[in-house]
Amino acid sequence: MAIFWVNQGDNFAIEQEECRLNYDPIGNKGHHKPGYKNISNVRYGDFILHNDNSFIRAISVATSDCYIIRKEIAGQGTDLLSPDDTWDDYVFCVDVSFVELDQPLNIRSCRSWLMKNHDSKSAFDVTGKPKEPYIHRIADTHVAYLMQRALKMQINEKAQQAVMEVLDEIEAQTLPDEQLLEKALTEQYWHESPQHIMTTRWYRSPYIAQEAKRKAHGICQLCGQPAPFKDANNQPYLECHHIKWRSQGGEDRLENVVALCPNCHRKMHIRNDPKDVRLLLSRAAKP
Repeated sequence: MAIFWVNQGDNFAIEQEECRLNYDPIGNKGHHKPGYKNISNVRYGDFILHNDNSFIRAISVATSDCYIIRKEIAGQGTDLLSPDDTWDDYVFCVDVSFVELDQPLNIRSCRSWLMKNHDSKSAFDVTGKPKEPYIHRIADTHVAYLMQRALKMQINEKAQQAVMEVLDEIEAQTLPDEQLLEKALTEQYWHESPQHIMTTRWYRSPYIAQEAKRKAHGICQLCGQPAPFKDANNQPYLECHHIKWRSQGGEDRLENVVALCPNCHRKMHIRNDPKDVRLLLSRAAKP
């Protein structure tokens, strides 16, 4: 999963009420704004940190992939583009589920650290200020620092859990193989009921997901082909799939989780062919 930074300002309250990010790709002078490439990369399950006038006020999780709708129907969330539409006609959108922090984190108090630890690929410029475009990927080191600062401030349990989910996601990507496996084996015995943190959903351990991806070595466990591209961390892009779906009682355990290319993942959720299910069970990561 990826983590994004969104500059909302006065739009924060509106987008929080709509539970959706809305990005118009055309600027005031009719030019294409660069941020559309960033929002188009948001996928279901990605995390988003919400900057409202230099305060991190909320964390959300994407409940949809990025999609496109016509401007005149953006408030209704209906149809996609027609072949005759142009850039002027549409808006990029992502459905999200918000958790508002009970103690927002003042970004100004973090500028000195962000300056010393500048990363050109992250959401902050060399002075430690947020870059101007609406949405950016944010470097894991920056996320970890900001979330650790935010965690110390939170009183509300729901806000604490939301921050911890983000920190767990980062840790899962950086643990050595042996520690990751140990953490995954521990995690698979927890969270056997739906969790309501940022949205009501079955908990999916980032440690188990990362362990499954590493065991796949960049190869889809269904079609046997290499991952179609690399993610922002230069890792083969594969998606984790629960062979027996969580919504149907499947467990979040290593023997029920595989790493698939996006095409095969979609195929399993549309077709779920019994032959494919048997094949994946035979290839699933085992403790």
